[in-house]
Amino acid sequence: MLDKNDLSQIKKIVHEETLKIVCEETPKIVDGRLDKKLKPIKQDIAQIRKDNKTLISFFDKEYLNLRK
Repeated sequence: MLDKNDLSQIKKIVHEETLKIVCEETPKIVDGRLDKKLKPIKQDIAQIRKDNKTLISFFDKEYLNLRK
């Protein structure tokens, strides 16, 4: 029959193993979800950067024409 000490050791082992599994599996789950959610945001950022470059290029040309 199990005594109190045995139960506390079992509880400790189960806790440690559960913690290991959670620590290993959580990043996999979170990374997968984050990638799906961040993909459109990354695309939007890329488009914004492209638009900024276009605007800067346009105004640089205009500025140079005004200076002439």
